Amino acid sequence: MKARAKKRTGGKKIWQKREYWAMTAIVVLFFLGTVFSLYSMWFLQGAARTVNSTNIVRASSTMLISGEIMGREDDGAIERIEAVMSELGAGSRILNLALLQDARYLQDIQGVRSGWEEIKPRITAVREERRRTGGGPGSSGPAVQALFASGQILYERLNAASTSAEAFSRQLIFRNMIIAAAGGAVSLLVIIFGLVYMNRIKRIAEAATEEITAMKDSLGIGVFLMDRGLVIQPQYSKVLEQVLGEPNLSNRKFTDLLTASLSQKGMESLSDYFTMLINQSFDAKMMEEINPVDEMHYVNIRTREEKDLRCSFSLVDQGKDAIFILGTIADSTNEKLLQQQLTEEEGKREEEMRTLFEIIQVDPRIFGEFLDDTEYEFDQINDLLKNKEISARLALLDIFQSVHAIKSNAIILGLENFSRKMQLLESEIKARLDKADINFEDILHLTVEIERIMREKDKFQKTLKRIQTFKINDVRNQDEYVLVQSLIRAMDKAAQDLGKKVALTVDALNPRAMEIGPRRLMKEVLMQLVRNAVCHGIEKPEDRAARGKDESGHITLSVVLEGDKIHMILADDGAGINFNHIRERAKELNLLKEPEDRKNNRHLIQVLFSPGFSTAEEVGLHAGRGVGLSLVRDRLHSVNGSIKIQTEEGKGTTFHVFLPLEQDNAVS
Repeated sequence: MKARAKKRTGGKKIWQKREYWAMTAIVVLFFLGTVFSLYSMWFLQGAARTVNSTNIVRASSTMLISGEIMGREDDGAIERIEAVMSELGAGSRILNLALLQDARYLQDIQGVRSGWEEIKPRITAVREERRRTGGGPGSSGPAVQALFASGQILYERLNAASTSAEAFSRQLIFRNMIIAAAGGAVSLLVIIFGLVYMNRIKRIAEAATEEITAMKDSLGIGVFLMDRGLVIQPQYSKVLEQVLGEPNLSNRKFTDLLTASLSQKGMESLSDYFTMLINQSFDAKMMEEINPVDEMHYVNIRTREEKDLRCSFSLVDQGKDAIFILGTIADSTNEKLLQQQLTEEEGKREEEMRTLFEIIQVDPRIFGEFLDDTEYEFDQINDLLKNKEISARLALLDIFQSVHAIKSNAIILGLENFSRKMQLLESEIKARLDKADINFEDILHLTVEIERIMREKDKFQKTLKRIQTFKINDVRNQDEYVLVQSLIRAMDKAAQDLGKKVALTVDALNPRAMEIGPRRLMKEVLMQLVRNAVCHGIEKPEDRAARGKDESGHITLSVVLEGDKIHMILADDGAGINFNHIRERAKELNLLKEPEDRKNNRHLIQVLFSPGFSTAEEVGLHAGRGVGLSLVRDRLHSVNGSIKIQTEEGKGTTFHVFLPLEQDNAVS
């Protein structure tokens, strides 16, 4: 009896020890899982702070660099950025676990810091250069150029750091969920063991389950399990109901919740994806890349509420055919909206910076005249839009010429953004001119587009006032200087884009003619003729060399007074007019009505001035619309002027333009 009692007592002690160690194991597992999750969330908080800091640095550095270029020194902004930089990716780590480290993330953070360290001496150099040279706002010396380039590098590194921080965050969340799920699975096995041996372990397991559920809900991400039939299991986080806007998700098929969000083809792709995931057809990285609902626009099947969701899935294999799909869903609506707003705002700032950089490289006198000419053309357009006495087609044709003139001048100054917008407007007008009937909606649409571009022009005027630092006293010399520099810019821009070499020589420029002549019209006509000479007259260097010419073409200009007329002569040593080419092109456009017109070179020259006629093979910024010479003809006709052409094949073309003076201004 004693022996049996002793044996029972010994057995009881053994079970008590097992109970003790089982309870201890559960407590240790739960404690380690909780500590690991909280510790990983510490890293997650640091990554989130990095995203916020990079956005702050991006906005602050943009304003700082813009201010330094404009001459506004702001040491306060530097201190603020320094403070943010000190927080960027900071935070001491008592224990740096390899699982919670990301080399790319750390490298990008270091890149941002290095980029900022490169910016600071650039700012100091700009200030020293400004004080040394006496340059005002808008100066564009080497230090400014270097600061601008370093700024672009910093923006790229900020974008990279933000992207890697977001990727790092997703990795941490995903790893944390996997660890939580794995911990839950282990705990479930221990609980089953405890149900057999002790009630105390059951109570501890229930408490652990409640803690894990609370932790999943606190992450703000919907976490759930699906079986092979894609049915949601009861152990999902309550956040999932908030994200999907649906109550009681247990035992509901996941794909049924997406019928209003995906097309039939999209549903088939998602089903195929889950099949490949269960069959483990590809590795986890590949499955993540081909996830068809990684970024999804979700529509609730009941309320039709719309959201942007981010979804990820992984396989949980518990053995013995117990395979589940672990899903996580996060509401990214606000994040996507914010990112869109930040992208739009950043795009506006970058466009402003590009425009500012383009403007500060232009002589303020030339840019001021460009604005005056543009204002004049827009006034002409407004008058045409209000004029009820002329037909819509004639009004559009005149507007087409004004838009072409503005675009040509913008190209000369290197205003690429503005030039592209004018090119698009020009294309829209051309499309409407090609229609048989032009209705009110066509005119209304163009009016809205023109007003939008006029606001762009108004921004130019404000910018010019900010960067203009000197005053021109000799107006006459200014007119001569601006004319020649504008022609050189027009010539160089066209030559560079077309792969040609051209030089301009001014043989004569009568100051009196510049003073009393119609300045705007003279400049506009000469601008079109110079661009026409480069595009159609001057050959490419290799072609000139093959013909025994100098590789660089030559254009000569003379502006003289002859009695009561201004005589402008613009000559080039190019290939001359190819009458055969003109004849074939004119036949295609049905511009030659009589057979004898095809043999008459004088008539073929008149064809050159027809609206829409061009010998260019394709439409570009410099040629192809057939507007340039027709614009010259119409503008000269408006002041009773005239133009004559002399040409010799292989040797060049000369334009003679005659502008009559008013009687009061005529020279005896």
